[in-house]
Amino acid sequence: MLEVSGIRKSTYFYAAPHAASDAAYKEGKDRPLAEEIERIFRANLRKYGVPRVAQELRNEGWGANGKRVERIMRERGLSAEPRKRAYRSYKGGVGKAAPDLLRRDFSTTETYQKLGADVTQFIAEFGKPCLSPVIDFRTREVLAYDISASPDYAQVRRMLESLVAVHSKRVKGAILTSDQGYRYRLTAYRRFLEGHGMRQSMSRKGNCLDNSPTESFFGRLKVEMY
Repeated sequence: MLEVSGIRKSTYFYAAPHAASDAAYKEGKDRPLAEEIERIFRANLRKYGVPRVAQELRNEGWGANGKRVERIMRERGLSAEPRKRAYRSYKGGVGKAAPDLLRRDFSTTETYQKLGADVTQFIAEFGKPCLSPVIDFRTREVLAYDISASPDYAQVRRMLESLVAVHSKRVKGAILTSDQGYRYRLTAYRRFLEGHGMRQSMSRKGNCLDNSPTESFFGRLKVEMY
């Protein structure tokens, strides 16, 4: 090894003990910072990468730069977990799509005129519960909802039955808009709305703003309560 590297034997034996002591010194010097990095990393559910950990350190008065934080995190095996993929309910051409009756006009003059429906998913330690509500665009009130581990048509059906049971004939004539998720494209869903005098509307494909009051409700719910 000495022949290949071109290092003299005397130089090697002089440097070896110093290198070991330097590593021990460096490890001891990094220990307080490393412990704080690990605390920040775990306190934020293993979601923070190097930039956000470094920013938290600066907020707390630590003078560590990004390269040092990156090295310590790498040595300790601290790597941010990737973001979970958002839930998608669209499944191609299943069922039949309805026209967009609202065209982003969410204005109303009274309750039960325009309603919104959608499903959102929560990531929890015990699973992925799904919330399916109906929102009144006039008052932003949740008129009915269902929570389930399976975001299928059975959940939407329970939500609709709850809507009719609580609000009875007041929903007659209402426009109920949703995205193009497969559960809203089924014949059973359309027939339920028709049977209770409601009109079906759907967002255009890939246009979440067509149902923005409902999407806004989900965003505010997760920020304030979850």
